[in-house]
Amino acid sequence: MSADAPLKHGLRPSAVIFDEVHVQPSRELWDVLESGFGARTEPLLLGISTAGYDRASLLGDLVREGEEGADPRFLYRWVGLPQDSEADYRDTETWRLANPALSCADPFLVQDRLVDMARRLPENQFRRLHLNQWTTGRDVAFPEGVWAAAAADLDAPDGTEVVIAFVAARQRDTVAIVGATVHSPHVFPIRIWEETERVDPSGVADEIRAVWARYDVREFLCSETDWSWVLLQLSDEGLPVTKVPRSPQRLSLAWQTFYDAVVERRVTHDPDPVLARHAANLSLISGPSGLRPDLDVAEGSPIAAALGAMLAYDGVARIEPADMRIILPSGVG
Repeated sequence: MSADAPLKHGLRPSAVIFDEVHVQPSRELWDVLESGFGARTEPLLLGISTAGYDRASLLGDLVREGEEGADPRFLYRWVGLPQDSEADYRDTETWRLANPALSCADPFLVQDRLVDMARRLPENQFRRLHLNQWTTGRDVAFPEGVWAAAAADLDAPDGTEVVIAFVAARQRDTVAIVGATVHSPHVFPIRIWEETERVDPSGVADEIRAVWARYDVREFLCSETDWSWVLLQLSDEGLPVTKVPRSPQRLSLAWQTFYDAVVERRVTHDPDPVLARHAANLSLISGPSGLRPDLDVAEGSPIAAALGAMLAYDGVARIEPADMRIILPSGVG
């Protein structure tokens, strides 16, 4: 059924199987369905879920009720790795301790797929989905060593075909211009401002004009509406400005595209220490659309350059093969 709770009033189910309880934004749908049991003598409401990250949720309420054991009609079973376990979450033996689907007589999970997931998923998400451990809502963006492993000291000569991303912090004290080469994708910072006060927009506009003159800019991506007048002026000058919505859906898609490419080494990045620091500051939050960067960062932990790297690579990944420009050396027919 759909999750539109008001439309479920009046139903009289005899049994409800309610999967993935942890993604419910409230307990409204659960309560509406349970209220329909009034005309049933032996109703059944079966809730199934992996762990979540918000104890103040429907799943958190049910877990507390089950652990208290005060209701004899409430059968509660929770299987997973204990919260205080110090076992390595990437160890296959840890997975067997946590997951009966791997330790039963006829396992129905494929261990090789979990190996892939442990490599690709952020640690907190892997712990929730495969070890059934509660975590915080924030996920570390990159597992230890993953970002550093994708570093490469490469140049982007004048005239290189690139996608450029412009990201400004909401306080306008941190601004980043980041490029990604279209062919053999490589992400590199062009200019990063970290100021104690607001960055001068006219100086940023001049830097963007210089970038436009230096590179073959396929697209200029911007995610900050507070700079609209600057971007409108640049657009009037002919720069291909594209505003990127900061919707959870778009951020989740862009993040997954970028994360997979970094993990699989399909994109490299400049070993710039400021870019590395912004990437280390980046954390993720979970939502109905999946993981996405947390834009509400703590003071002193800027992430603008990391977001710029994500948007620039996502722009490259969205270029259709038919739109690729092939430049042959002189004399090649």
